[in-house]
Amino acid sequence: MMVIGAVTALVLVGGGGLLALQAFTAVSQAPAASMPPETGAYLSVDLLQLTGEDTTGALIDTVNGILTQLGEDVAEPEDLIADLDEQLWASAGFDFSNDIRPWIGRTIGLGVLPSGWDPMDYTSTPDVLLAVEVRNDGKARDFLETLQASLARDGFAIVPSTYRGVDLLNWRDAGTGVTIAVSDGMLLAGTTIAVQRGVDAQNGSSLADHPGFVAATESLPDSRLLTGWINGGFYRDIYESMLTTVGGIMLDASLSRDMLDGWENASFSVTVTDTGVAFDGALMLTDGGPEWYTPELLGTGSVPALLPVDTLAFAEYGSPAGLWSSIAASVVGQESAYEEELDAAAAELGFHPIDDFVAHLDGVLGVALLRSEEGQLAAESGYPVGLVGFAGTSSPDPLRATLVILQDVLEEKNTPVSAATVGGNEIYVLEDDAAEVVTYGVTDERFVVGTSSSDLTRIGAAGPNLLDSAAYAAAVDALPDENYLVSFFADVDGLADVFGASGDAQIALEPFTAVIAATSIDGDTYRGTVLVLIDYE
Repeated sequence: MMVIGAVTALVLVGGGGLLALQAFTAVSQAPAASMPPETGAYLSVDLLQLTGEDTTGALIDTVNGILTQLGEDVAEPEDLIADLDEQLWASAGFDFSNDIRPWIGRTIGLGVLPSGWDPMDYTSTPDVLLAVEVRNDGKARDFLETLQASLARDGFAIVPSTYRGVDLLNWRDAGTGVTIAVSDGMLLAGTTIAVQRGVDAQNGSSLADHPGFVAATESLPDSRLLTGWINGGFYRDIYESMLTTVGGIMLDASLSRDMLDGWENASFSVTVTDTGVAFDGALMLTDGGPEWYTPELLGTGSVPALLPVDTLAFAEYGSPAGLWSSIAASVVGQESAYEEELDAAAAELGFHPIDDFVAHLDGVLGVALLRSEEGQLAAESGYPVGLVGFAGTSSPDPLRATLVILQDVLEEKNTPVSAATVGGNEIYVLEDDAAEVVTYGVTDERFVVGTSSSDLTRIGAAGPNLLDSAAYAAAVDALPDENYLVSFFADVDGLADVFGASGDAQIALEPFTAVIAATSIDGDTYRGTVLVLIDYE
């Protein structure tokens, strides 16, 4: 609909100068108060958060600076609005500045109702409700009269009606009943059923009263620009419908249920801060969720201390043994052939891939990109980098025994692997033209694998580690609080330096300094954040 296009344009050009600025410190939930409590998914934008000179304004200036250096034309907001006015007037007979701007308010929300919509049935349409905050009801109703006249000129049959004392405008669009109305300080637009349920919500219980919505969104940043929420049951229904209907083949959805078990509601947000852009999320669990959630979803915070100070990037996750027992084992339960295939592999290898290897990897799993001049990866790529992976173990001796058997198997298959003592540990090396391709081994604390033996010795070594890095410390300081444990970090400055970013790539990357992701669990709430750190200067 045209009004939706106008609202979208408003979001793109920003809120500065469009709204009467006030000292709001918290995000508005006004659209949620016009959404029915059974809303399955919800998204809202707070336009006032677009007006922050120190945050959003600085981000916009930084992006515009990049575009200018790249030779792109950067239009001023006023020019964008002028273009929008011209396009709307040519196509609809009204414009944004005179017909929409005088009444549009602070927040815009969009909700999807779980009304039996099947995402795999392309003939079905979800009930969608758009709620736009209104600053002046009279001017908003004037706009509806203008819109009605415009639609009539385009051949749409407009049928006025009344629902619970609210005047509605109804018409058919692509076979779907569409309705628009002004009610209780909001402009409501969407399918007829959705608008009626929105009016009901204004007169009774709404999404803003839903305990799951309140619990999932209250921990998000107050200064967020965008808010999202999804009901766990609604998501499971859609996900299972998609999973169980793939190319007309019905699949067992039990694994899907296992993966989604334990969570009720989820929320997410986008916030522009003085250090960059934050993407936050919260997952509401039932009784803490399944036992595997905490060890597998939550970072340990132990990996940075194992890595050299100039590490370019790393990621960590739960232990391989824990992942297998909690998730992958479900596959074996679903498909007995998997277990038979594992037994066949064990007979051929001389050891069981799970029982004799994965089951002993019961510590944190980590992967890191290091600065390195060693190994075939650095030699052939031309970049001074090396990859390492590691997983903690509480039973190193059985792992060592497994690697001895693996070496024999590889030699039988004409894949010679040499053994060497490096840093007091036996390391196995696969070479190609005298260059190390893959190296692996077991220390007293972990299994390690990488692109060079020298890189393996840097894991857990004495001396400065990533915790001593200024870039890493700055990224950690930007996290919401000290309870967050880091699960991912990338030194964007370092990566640009190593990979020799130049030209347009250098210009585009210059303001971005690092990316960090971290998680936290507090009772029944699992929180996660991803921060893109930006130097606005």
